[in-house]
Amino acid sequence: MVNNIIILTLVRLIMAFIIISLIPEISLMARRYRDSGTPVYYFLIILVVMLIGNTLLKDVKIISYVGKIAHLFNLYFLFKPTKKADN
Repeated sequence: MVNNIIILTLVRLIMAFIIISLIPEISLMARRYRDSGTPVYYFLIILVVMLIGNTLLKDVKIISYVGKIAHLFNLYFLFKPTKKADN
């Protein structure tokens, strides 16, 4: 009984941390897209595709591959070099 309460508390803490860290993570990714010269709406499209492909339709094999490919596109855009700005 006590072990179940401890595990449930740890799971709740981990879920709270994940939810709280999502907002800064999304804002940092959007800034990185903008710094690399990629339109931010690409990030929104990739985010929606990742959400649909990985969570909502993970039982459908083809769509889950689409979510994984969206992750690769996201990595590509995040690793693009920074666009030089005129100061």
